[in-house]
Parts: sequence; structure tokens; C-alpha cells
Amino acid sequence: MYLNPQDMIRKAILTITLILFLSKQNDAQIDQKFFNFHDTSFEVGSVLRTRAVLFDYDQATFRDTSYAFLDSLKMFLIKYPGLSMKIGVHRDTRGSDMYSISLTQKRAEAIVKYLINEGLNSKRIVARGYEESQPIHPEEYIKQQSLEVQEELHAKNRRVEITIMRTDFE
Repeated sequence: MYLNPQDMIRKAILTITLILFLSKQNDAQIDQKFFNFHDTSFEVGSVLRTRAVLFDYDQATFRDTSYAFLDSLKMFLIKYPGLSMKIGVHRDTRGSDMYSISLTQKRAEAIVKYLINEGLNSKRIVARGYEESQPIHPEEYIKQQSLEVQEELHAKNRRVEITIMRTDFE
């Protein structure tokens, strides 16, 4: 396949941009602190990232498999009453922004509502829906992969992140 010089330059610029973006993402992920349900000490800003909370297509209703994780989160928050959390729901890079941010917000609110209905203090949990502004894998990178890999990468972008907002909630 022959590429003219302009196409070669465009491809090189795209490749360099992608490399810089990915290295920036990797640096951010290295700097980012993560936590899990087994930890006993916590820092504000630490994140628990999961794909265990699944929603019905185009809905803010949970699939049955999500309840095990949500119940574990509830028990975790009961065990550590000083923690307050932000529940962030992320989407992949497909679809319109306005619709998607509305859907991700409704999904985050559904998680918060479930936890409140299970007896947790509503002041400890904040819902936040995100559009595709914080992908783990950028669209430019995804497009360069096989269709099978593209679906896997889109799935990784669809996630729930639980961020510790406070460790001294009273």
C-alpha cells in the first residue's frame, strides 16, 4: 500500500499524539491510588475501579449479577463509617454526549439510591455521571485494533469508579 507524503505525516502525527496521550494516561494511573475491600487504611482520592456493576442496555437498572458487588460495597461502608464516596459511572466513546451524560448520571444515582435504600446515610455518597471524557483507552487507539479487541477496550471504558472523598465523615 502506497502512502503519499501528506498521509505519512498525518499518520506520524497521529501516532505521536497517541503515544503522548497513552504515556500521560499511564503516568496518571501510576500516580493514582487505588483501594479495595480488604484495605484498612485509606487516602482521600483513592479509587476502586470495577466492571462488576452491569446495567441493562440503555437503562439505569442493574443486572442481577451486580447485587453481589453492591452488597459488598454496602458492607464495606458500614464497616468504615468515616468514609464518604463518590460513585462515578463512565461510558465508552460511542454515542452522543448529551444523552450519555444523562444516562451515566442516572446510573450513578441508581447505585446511590440502592445504597441509601439499604440504610446508608445519603450524605456519605455522591453520584457523578461522566461522558467519555475519561476513557482508559482513547478512541484513536481503539480504532487501530481488530473488531474483537475494540469491543474489549470499549468494555473497559464502561466502568464504575468509587472514589474516597473523605475519611473523617461524622
